[in-house]
Amino acid sequence: MDNTLEPNRTRGKIVICLRGQGGRLKKGLEVQRVGGIGLILGNNKLNGNDVPSDPHFIPATGLSYDNVLKLIDYVHSTPNPMAQILPGTTVLKTTPAPYMASFSSRGPNIIDPNILKVSSPNITFETLCRVIMQLIYQK
Repeated sequence: MDNTLEPNRTRGKIVICLRGQGGRLKKGLEVQRVGGIGLILGNNKLNGNDVPSDPHFIPATGLSYDNVLKLIDYVHSTPNPMAQILPGTTVLKTTPAPYMASFSSRGPNIIDPNILKVSSPNITFETLCRVIMQLIYQK
């Protein structure tokens, strides 16, 4: 991913990258290196709707495969495409939850019913680990 973008083409712009070859964070660092002001990281077909939450060093967002295809169509449909990345907001009492995290297991624990299984919509593994650590260390 290093040195794959040209500064004169990306400086001051929000850059669309697709998941796949190269690390997700490295893509953001490459955009930052060339002076890009944001990153839209779109899923490839294999990743579908599993949109990760990464600690990028520039404003960034992730898109599902279907949505990134729509965005790419928009970019190609106009001579001056425009985008902005706004801060995230918390939405409470939304039902049903939009999707289940890919790492969430379904059904009872077949090995030992005493082992706690956590299944949660819209949560990444990183977030889950932080929540569990907070619960452990609150005692």
